[in-house]
Amino acid sequence: MRNALFGRKMNNRGSALLTVILVVGFLTILATTLLYITGMNFQIKQADYQNKKNFYTGETGLEEIRAHLMEDASEAAAKAYNNVTMRFIATGSKDLRQLEFNNEFTTQLQQIWDDRLALEGNNWKNLIRRYYTDGTNPASPYTMTLDPNGVYDSNHDGVLDSSELLEIHDVDGYIRIRGMRMTYTDPDNGRTTIITTDMDVYAPNLDWSAEGTSKDLAVGVTAEEAARRTTVDVSKCVRYANWKKE
Repeated sequence: MRNALFGRKMNNRGSALLTVILVVGFLTILATTLLYITGMNFQIKQADYQNKKNFYTGETGLEEIRAHLMEDASEAAAKAYNNVTMRFIATGSKDLRQLEFNNEFTTQLQQIWDDRLALEGNNWKNLIRRYYTDGTNPASPYTMTLDPNGVYDSNHDGVLDSSELLEIHDVDGYIRIRGMRMTYTDPDNGRTTIITTDMDVYAPNLDWSAEGTSKDLAVGVTAEEAARRTTVDVSKCVRYANWKKE
């Protein structure tokens, strides 16, 4: 009896098949999980790419406005420069000349804008839309607005005038345009990017010493040096402030 009990072999039929099924099942679950993670990463990267694309494309609209403001800064600086140089000797020092230039610059810049505002019903909303070349195009993916929360519309009439929108810093030589809001909607995917910012338009810093403003080659200033001293990089005259992406 004992020999018969210990001499019987156990029946292992089907164990190999079960092992194969378990291994294949494990590999299937692992492969499915990896494919799911890969797919999720791809979707995340695609969404990130689309968001960045929308952001940079939306920012292009603000850069268009900034380019127009650089033209205004250049025009105002040229007029202010001419006015200050006419009183060059009467103004005692280069620091006083810079202060006078700052004041002249803000005055000339306001005059440029006031002349345009007169054609727009003194409404900055209309003027800023015209700064963007596609602002009057109904099919444009860009929408340029001002003051989205109405915090500057003191009269609650939907019209934003200069006193409600501008901060004038004549001593420091700049004017801040408050509350610009650029909305861009991608026509292909429908994603929307909203950027709000203020824009500061600065007077350029010039060398108002007698040597710096001289253009007379007889006193030893070369043509290259004179050109360098009288050239202004207006790209630095218009700067973003309080910028944020919604």
